[in-house]
Amino acid sequence: MMKIALEIIPGKCNKRLQAAIVQYLSFKPSNIFDKLTSVRELLKEYPTFYSEHINKEELQYLLTFRNMMKIALEIIPGKCNKRLLLDLCSTLEGSGRIYSTGGTQSRSTKRRVLIYEHESHMKRVPRTPMSASVPTAAVNPHIFCECGSTIQKRTDWIHKKSKRHIAFTKKVESDNKRLQFLSAVHAVETNRAE
Repeated sequence: MMKIALEIIPGKCNKRLQAAIVQYLSFKPSNIFDKLTSVRELLKEYPTFYSEHINKEELQYLLTFRNMMKIALEIIPGKCNKRLLLDLCSTLEGSGRIYSTGGTQSRSTKRRVLIYEHESHMKRVPRTPMSASVPTAAVNPHIFCECGSTIQKRTDWIHKKSKRHIAFTKKVESDNKRLQFLSAVHAVETNRAE
């Protein structure tokens, strides 16, 4: 069965089939997959759960989640499959919840991500901070070209834009002066006509 599962799971197959295979493998003896049998063992392995004062029902869900994660990691590689593994194991834990990872994830989601990272030996890769000095294609799509420096092209683009803005401003000012002159001439002519 393990050989069949290894052939089926990495490909694109139904999530229910993946869950069925992991569920089937969970009925194997606990020593094969290093399953935990009690909440105490879970708290020994994850001492942060003990300090968070989690209720018994959630601890039982976490125990089931951890065991399903351990089994799923035997047939699905942990790298680049975080979302798949979290969805699969959360389905099998029985709580009926959906756990969304990201910046504002809940405590229960953080616990499950901790289990994923611990069991798969995958650590969270921090994002590189966005810098305002790096130009993006959204600002000007023409700055990314193969020749020349990107930064130089960006500054050239800004310089051209500011030159155009100055020229436009001067044109508006001259148009305003011309309008003022014409309105003054018109006023003088209307006064003479009276």
